[in-house]
Amino acid sequence: MVDPQRDTIEVDPQYLEVVTIHDREFQKYSIDNSIHLVPVDEEEAYRLENQHRVFNLVFDGRLIFPPVTSPKNVLDCGYGAASWAMELAESYPDCQVIGIDISPQLKPDETPANFEPQLDDINLPFTFESNTFDLVQSRMVGGGINISRWPSYLRDIKR
Repeated sequence: MVDPQRDTIEVDPQYLEVVTIHDREFQKYSIDNSIHLVPVDEEEAYRLENQHRVFNLVFDGRLIFPPVTSPKNVLDCGYGAASWAMELAESYPDCQVIGIDISPQLKPDETPANFEPQLDDINLPFTFESNTFDLVQSRMVGGGINISRWPSYLRDIKR
């Protein structure tokens, strides 16, 4: 099983800074670097949770589409409010779910024991070893990935 603490380092304070624009909170680092121009406030968390509910309705509650019946290690790229990752972790208690996101502001205060949220920038090469994950979830992250990163991002999630 994946050890989510293996290469863990302290969060750089620059990732925690927020700026208010038009009465909404944004991660300053993302704005300054034109990475993810979406708010990181409670209203955004609510929107993401509702979006997850819509996906659940449309897909009849199905969380996984590939033929992975008993996932052991799952990566959620751009976990946002962590709705999908936490539901998967609760549905598969023997599975280690790692979520990576550049904005820690939306991370829920309480998460299942088998869900490990991590701060990471999906615009940078992954540091996970090849074949670490049974499944990689990459839903609704298109706006947060630089166009030049797409080819290597797809290689990273495939390996």
